[in-house]
Amino acid sequence: MNESQKMYIDELIAQGRYYEAGKEYLEFEEYDKAKELFEENINNVETEDWLELARLFLKMMKLKKQ
Repeated sequence: MNESQKMYIDELIAQGRYYEAGKEYLEFEEYDKAKELFEENINNVETEDWLELARLFLKMMKLKKQ
């Protein structure tokens, strides 16, 4: 991830757009950061959030098995 991408994610977070920022971190395989942001957004849970969390945990488990 380059500096401009990091700045974009930081701006999403500053705007309270945790779900979108979490998806960006997923794209860069920053799973722990993505998880934190999805959890931060837990009070505004949408179906997509639960699906993304499930995908994240599956990816993390797959990586641990390797």
